[in-house]
Amino acid sequence: MKAVYKKQLERALSLDYTISRKISIYNGYFGNELFKNVRLFLKFLEWTAHGVPWIIYIFILIYYNQEYIREFYINVFIGLLFDLLTISFLKLTFKRPRPSYNENDITLSATKIDCYSFPSGHATRSFMLFTIYYLYDPKAFYVVYILLWAFMVSLSRVVLGRHHISDVIVGIIVGIADAYIVTSYLCIGNRF
Repeated sequence: MKAVYKKQLERALSLDYTISRKISIYNGYFGNELFKNVRLFLKFLEWTAHGVPWIIYIFILIYYNQEYIREFYINVFIGLLFDLLTISFLKLTFKRPRPSYNENDITLSATKIDCYSFPSGHATRSFMLFTIYYLYDPKAFYVVYILLWAFMVSLSRVVLGRHHISDVIVGIIVGIADAYIVTSYLCIGNRF
């Protein structure tokens, strides 16, 4: 039974690798000017979901906003910290290496955990942020834009060759779960 499970897991991981590799723009397109521009845009998306800029941004919003909205941003900050802890724990537990075709040019990497691929921290963070904003005000016009951004960030992880598809899918699920845990058990105030 254990051998069958191991064989099925190996087959699934092989398929995950093959499909992820085909989606990645690493496949010899870097000489093409269009793909260089696409890669530049995807790297910009990568940076927009990085934890460090988000923490700085949220600190600024906490400091400069009025009291009624400050509580929301404190909860977003709690979500970011919870997400970083969750991702660090999962990456150090599973220690799945990044795809072999990943170009090692990650900006602002935390070397200890950023050498691991599973799950995608950018996918968790972007979907955690989307879910928190959605739960805060589901009718707000900007929620659709945050969802679009979260999907684009997540897709960029595979296209850039940073992650396998399964890393991103699990990252999305973990990010949504992070948001529900934070808004249900860890947030301050009663807005959620």
